[in-house]
Amino acid sequence: MSAEHFLLDTNILSETSRATPDPQVVAFLQGLREGQAFVSSLSVAELERGIHALLPRQPHRAGELRAWLERQILPVYGAYVLPFDLEAARAWGQLTTSEAARKQPPARMDSLIAATAYAHRLTLATRNTADFLAFPIAVFNPWLP
Repeated sequence: MSAEHFLLDTNILSETSRATPDPQVVAFLQGLREGQAFVSSLSVAELERGIHALLPRQPHRAGELRAWLERQILPVYGAYVLPFDLEAARAWGQLTTSEAARKQPPARMDSLIAATAYAHRLTLATRNTADFLAFPIAVFNPWLP
């Protein structure tokens, strides 16, 4: 694995909660050195939202996901969670008013995550590369060979 630094999209993290995660994604994550992968606080928010949304309907699954987040994700990436800070806010203002973003407006959370990657000069690792085409950021899909 190169010395490239990555911002892991929420779908990368979520993949690791599956009973049988995609082997390509597992290999990608295992190939990263400590400090080479970062997580947006917005992805943590999306995971929290998902857990809380499941509570009324599937409390057991919500508990499993809570345990996964607390025991597997936060111990590994907790020190590498990036806030949506001033630099990301300025990047978001710039990126979302670009011609490409105006032609095909991205989802709000995607645009905030893209701005975080842009502000910190990170490659965004995601399955949904098409969602980030409007942004001048490098993207990488670990599901592809």
